[in-house]
Amino acid sequence: MPRRRKDLIFEESLFNNLEDYELFKGRLFDLACGCFNFENLDMNIEKRFVIRKLIKEGQVLAFEDPDLLNKEGKPMFYLYPFFSGGCMNEYMVPTIREVVFANNGAHYTRSIEDSVIIHVNTSGTSLINVIEYFARSLYLISRTININVNAQKTPVALVCDEDTRFSYLNLLKEYMGNAPVIFGNKNLDLSNLKSISLAAPYVADKLYELRTNLWNEFLTFFGIPNISISKKERMISDEVQRNLGGILIARQNFENAILDDIEKVNKMFNKDIKFTWGIKDEYEEPGEDPEEPEGGAEE
Repeated sequence: MPRRRKDLIFEESLFNNLEDYELFKGRLFDLACGCFNFENLDMNIEKRFVIRKLIKEGQVLAFEDPDLLNKEGKPMFYLYPFFSGGCMNEYMVPTIREVVFANNGAHYTRSIEDSVIIHVNTSGTSLINVIEYFARSLYLISRTININVNAQKTPVALVCDEDTRFSYLNLLKEYMGNAPVIFGNKNLDLSNLKSISLAAPYVADKLYELRTNLWNEFLTFFGIPNISISKKERMISDEVQRNLGGILIARQNFENAILDDIEKVNKMFNKDIKFTWGIKDEYEEPGEDPEEPEGGAEE
């Protein structure tokens, strides 16, 4: 039995929704990955893998395998996901850490004495839920923009008898194709044709502004510089500083948590790992425009 047309329409709509959602999720995930800047990691450590696991799981474990030596004759150093063995100390930090490698099933059991947990933020929670939340919100707004734009294209619905439906359908196709409409059927009575207005107010511009604000809210959450307000006039110094306050606090939440753990790693394993979060541009307060040379601007 052939599929009904309405099923195909639903599948097409579902595909478009999933495509938009995955598009935004991928872009936001890449932006989040760009905030992690590690330096001086061992050659055997895959930096991209570590960053992805920090985002998805919120923490990784730093430890060594004394039975496996690198080219320099030193124990192999790893940054890898783990799960708690169930034991906690007085600060609710796991004292038993279990690691299982995905490729060969190698199992390691480490303690608080010979391993360090690197947390992505103070709460040690995953960031993937945040990325998925913003991706869902952005794709819903984007699909609504498309629907609103399409509503401007076909603002009427036609009501007619079933016997003349195909004649009017052909007429509408010619009209939509900007072709002259000529029918030789004298029985075609346009007086029986009724139209229902489906015109929707054009709000795509407002929805686009809402999507931009939501995008900037995501950037602020990850401590990425942005202008979270829309203003045509020049922003004064106080407005810039207030806008940067939330960005800097968000950045410090991530950066301080990771730096504290990196310091413990360097001390325990005699490493020199360095970490910075996101863009490290120095913010300058907006000042007056530079004065023109005494001779005036050149013609």
